[in-house]
Amino acid sequence: MAKGVKKIKYYEGSIYPKMSVPNERLTIAADQHVYFQVAEWESGTTAEDKKKPITWMRQSNNRKVIINQMSIPLTKVYGFKIEKKLCGSYHYYIEASLSGKRDFKNKTGLYVKGWCPPKIISSKWTAQPGSKSIKNKDKNQWISYGHIVYLHLETEGLNGNKLIIELWNQQTAKKDKQVFVYTDVQVIDGEVNLKIQNTYAWMAFVDNIQNVEEFYIKVKDQVSNQYIKDNLGDDLHAIYLNVKNKVATTNVNVPQNQTPTKVYKPDVNAARYEPCKFEVIKITESETKDGKANN
Repeated sequence: MAKGVKKIKYYEGSIYPKMSVPNERLTIAADQHVYFQVAEWESGTTAEDKKKPITWMRQSNNRKVIINQMSIPLTKVYGFKIEKKLCGSYHYYIEASLSGKRDFKNKTGLYVKGWCPPKIISSKWTAQPGSKSIKNKDKNQWISYGHIVYLHLETEGLNGNKLIIELWNQQTAKKDKQVFVYTDVQVIDGEVNLKIQNTYAWMAFVDNIQNVEEFYIKVKDQVSNQYIKDNLGDDLHAIYLNVKNKVATTNVNVPQNQTPTKVYKPDVNAARYEPCKFEVIKITESETKDGKANN
């Protein structure tokens, strides 16, 4: 007969029941430990087996990568938390094992994601990935049409989501003009890192082109179709990218996400934005006196 952990369950902590599916998927509050314990054993598990330490594993959504694991006595419950940057539609898979090995035949664990209000925390344009920002309001730094430019966003509550990024041209005599739209932009590990290779194409959409034009972005969640704001409640970001009226190249290529690709599992309730009343997942392992083990 089979022995080991047959099922785990939620024990305690801040969760969102309306955004969860019992015994399958759990949505937890950001920056708050949520605890789990063994719910059911395989029929062949003996009393002596149950005295052995249990190995808890936090895995990627596709269950191919063990992000962290720890072994604790059955007398302790396992807990972890998710920072705001890693909250979003991306689910982690939590599994417990008596043998220390993962069970790929049976679904013994739970998918867990974090939720908090979606925000753009910071934004910048760069000439090279990871380099100094060229975003400025003084028109003293610029690129030319055709140059490759990189957009970097730090987010909260959007991990695993896909975004719509609208490029806008700042106008002085009339309303600002939307110049281009980028869709299916992935948020990976709470970040957007987009390589934009079609700045030459922007030129055709600029009215009454000036020596230096100013561009900024607005960001929508692709599921909810809502604009994402920053901490000040503003939905204009990356102000400004300055582009000089000069052609560097006429090459136009599709944008590329520069972050290593991961597999995400979109959530059917991703469009439900509920108040977050209660943030990176802790890698260090610790045991508390009240019988809780935090990951």
